[in-house]
Order: sequence, then structure tokens, then C-alpha cells
Amino acid sequence: MPKFRINRLNQSQLNYELSIRGLQTGTVDKMRKSQAIKLEKEGGSISYPNYPYTFEEDKEAIVGVVSKVEDNLSDAQLLSPASKRYSVNETLLAYALDRLDHIPVISIEQTTWKSQMFTRIKNLSICWKGSWLAKRSS
Repeated sequence: MPKFRINRLNQSQLNYELSIRGLQTGTVDKMRKSQAIKLEKEGGSISYPNYPYTFEEDKEAIVGVVSKVEDNLSDAQLLSPASKRYSVNETLLAYALDRLDHIPVISIEQTTWKSQMFTRIKNLSICWKGSWLAKRSS
């Protein structure tokens, strides 16, 4: 899965990416220009503060993103890599996996949900890309 493209994230997703790095949030344009995000995009690194989100907040955000990509799966024109939505969906899946990876789990139920969601996201990525390839070859 490629790294996310900051120009494809919405305001709440950018807020998340900056807040987990301990950085201030603001307008979408200001957040996209964040030096920390650019540094990580270019392969640099920064130190992360304590994780500021709860399991429920992460769960809600991830389920919303995955549902949006699932809704897009049935629309054939969105499956072409040349389309803008293809890049958006690819970025959303990368964002969902990144956020899933950061979730601190404290119960067996949370661990189970996290494992099931990981499988769902990976299967969605395979299904989504496979559907495009199948449509392309027919």
C-alpha cells in the first residue's frame, strides 16, 4: 500500500494525521503545507507524542472510510487508475490502514475487531484492484 497523498485527504483526516504528530491543525491548505507531513512524505521522521484518540474514535473514522470505499467499488468508472477517485480510494485505504495500525487495544474484543478490520481493508484493496483488472481485460 502506498503512502497517503495529503492532497487527497479531507479536513478530519488531515486533523488526525497532524494531531497524532503533536502538531496544530488549521485550514486544509495550511495543514497540507505542514513541514512534518512533507518530511515524512520524503522519508524523514519525527517523534510522536502520546496517542490522543480513543478506540471508539478510531473505529468510527475507519469504518466511515472503509464504507466510502466499498460504496465506490460498484462504480466501474471509479475503478480506472486514470480517474481521480481511484487515487482518492487508494489514499483512503492507506489512511485507514495507518490509523488502524495506531490504535492501542486494551481488550480481546478490540484486538479481534482490529484483526477483522485489517482483513476487511486488505480484501477490499484486492477486490477493488482486481475488479478494475477484470473490467480492463474483458
